[in-house]
Amino acid sequence: MSTAQCQRLRDAFLYARSRPTRVIVLLGGRDFWSNGIHLNTIEASADPAEHSWRNINAIDDVVYEMINTMSHLVIAGLRGNAGAGGAMLALAADRVYAMSGVVLNPHYRSMGELYGSEYWTYLLPRRVGQERALELTQFCKPIGTKAARETGFLDDAFGADAEAFEAELKERAQRLAQDPELRAMLRKKHESRLDDENVKPLASYRSEELARMKVNFFGPDPAYHEARRRFVFKGNPPPHNGRAPATAQIRVPPAVHAKRVVEPMLQDAGLSSLVMGTNGAAHSRPPQPGERSVHSDEGLGVRLLKKLRRGMEGLPFRRDQ
Repeated sequence: MSTAQCQRLRDAFLYARSRPTRVIVLLGGRDFWSNGIHLNTIEASADPAEHSWRNINAIDDVVYEMINTMSHLVIAGLRGNAGAGGAMLALAADRVYAMSGVVLNPHYRSMGELYGSEYWTYLLPRRVGQERALELTQFCKPIGTKAARETGFLDDAFGADAEAFEAELKERAQRLAQDPELRAMLRKKHESRLDDENVKPLASYRSEELARMKVNFFGPDPAYHEARRRFVFKGNPPPHNGRAPATAQIRVPPAVHAKRVVEPMLQDAGLSSLVMGTNGAAHSRPPQPGERSVHSDEGLGVRLLKKLRRGMEGLPFRRDQ
């Protein structure tokens, strides 16, 4: 998910949380749930290191809000595969369900020794234990739904196809929303979060993870940038001609938070559902009469960027630019 998509998802989630409902369902696309930061948009940016930094902070903001939701139960419904930060994002939910046959890759190292964030150092050991968490992140092997359920990564896996999974998921969400013990569940969830915070604040997990990510993004070792280029260009990246080098110094850009509000697509009684498209974007409502489209500025920006790049083609670049 790109920086903008993460910001829209966060706004949509906060809107759903503001409604008088009891359960929020995050439903990824049928092709995949999420694979974390958007390597294609990062590679296409003028400064991949800084763009990577903004993207990881934006997805961390989504995870933070999910972890700190005390008014609702949050369900992650994985209809498709999930990897890297996308797999960790799902663990921020209270219930994690996947369609039978889904494949998970909860690791980062294969992307140029990337350390990862999304509060994984808190969420993954809490689910599977410290030893299993290290094994999953160090050996970089995929796991199926059976193994994921046995280790505690998933709460359950069901549904022979997407339609069956969605029907069962909706039924389970509605049962939770109507459960007379829901208030007790939320109270227990709140108490557990307070206990964890007293042991180690969430801010500490995030700062430690991002300190390692800064080195991956801005440090002297280009392993992440080279691995990203190989991934984006399917193992055959073009030469760096005309591309400015990645930022060589550590810079922390200010956090960027979108102000737009996105409404959830489904509005069942007692149930809010956010539907992410196959590209990871949350669906937004159409613009109202007299209201500017939330996508108009983005489209204009893309057109201007393309025009600027065409005008710069062929211009010589010094290595220190």
